[in-house]
Amino acid sequence: MSKSAASLPIGSVAIPEARQNIPATSREAADKAVEALRARKDAWAVMSIAERVMLLDTLMDRTLAEAERWARAGQDAKGISPSSPTAGEEWLAGPAVMTRNIRLLKKSLEDIARFGAPQLPAEPFARVDGRVVATVFPTDNWDKLTFTGFSAEVWMQPEVTLANLPDHMAEFYRTRPTVGKVALVLGAGNVSSIGPMDALYKLFVEGQVVILKDEPGQREPGAGLRRHLPAARGPRVLPFGVRRCGRGRLPLQPPGRRRDPHHRLRQDLRRHRLGPGRRGRAPQARAHAAQHASRVE
Repeated sequence: MSKSAASLPIGSVAIPEARQNIPATSREAADKAVEALRARKDAWAVMSIAERVMLLDTLMDRTLAEAERWARAGQDAKGISPSSPTAGEEWLAGPAVMTRNIRLLKKSLEDIARFGAPQLPAEPFARVDGRVVATVFPTDNWDKLTFTGFSAEVWMQPEVTLANLPDHMAEFYRTRPTVGKVALVLGAGNVSSIGPMDALYKLFVEGQVVILKDEPGQREPGAGLRRHLPAARGPRVLPFGVRRCGRGRLPLQPPGRRRDPHHRLRQDLRRHRLGPGRRGRAPQARAHAAQHASRVE
C-alpha cells in the first residue's frame, strides 16, 4: 500500500469501511439471541390486535421521549452541528419517520380489528388490462400538503380482482398462524430509522420476531433501540420479540474469502434452520411500497 493510501481516513472512497462503533457479537451470544427469540415466537404470533396496539402506543411514547437524544446521536456520528441547518436531517431520518411508521401501523391494526382489512386512502381501480391497482400514498390530507406530487400504488397480481382484493390484504391477520417465525434484519446504511422500521414491518405486518444486526459504523439505532422500544432488563431482549446483535464479524475466514461482516451471523441462522435472512429492506416492489406507506397488507 502506498504511503498516500495508508494516510487516507477510514470511510474514504479508497477505504470504504467505516469505523466500528459496535462490538462484535460472539457466536455464543448469537446462539443465545436466537434461542431467546425462538422461545417467544409462538406467543407473539397469537398476540391479539388490541395487545399489539397497546405496544405501539408504548413504543410511540418512548420514541418521542428519546427523539432528541436519537437525533443528537445521529448528528454526533456524522459530525453535524446541532445548530446547523443540516441538523434537521437526523430528526427527519430518525424519530420523525419512525413515529409516522408507528402511527400508520396502529391505524392499520385498528382498521383490521374493525373492518377485517386496512382501509385504503383511495378507491382501488382496475387498469385497462384488468390489473387491480391500490393507491397507498398519500394517506391523508397532511401527506398531500407535505409531499405534493408524490404518490405510491401497489399493482396486484393478475389473479386479484376488485371483488377479492380484501382477501389479499393483511394475510397474517386473516390466517392467524399459531406457530411463529424468527426473522433476521441486517441493518445497513447511515439512515438510523431503516433497521428499526424493518423490524417493525416483520413484527406487525408479518408477525415474526426479529433479530436485528446493526450497521457496523452506527451507535444508533441499535444502541438506542433498547431505549426506544419497551425493553426488558437483561441481555438486550425486548419483551415482544426484538433482539439486537452487534457486527457479527467472523474473526477468522478461509483464505481467499471476501471479508463479509454479515457472513457468520447468516451461517449461525442457517444452522438454526431459520430460513434465508433479508437485508434491511423488503425484497419485492409490492412489499417495499407498502412498507414505505406504512400500511399492513
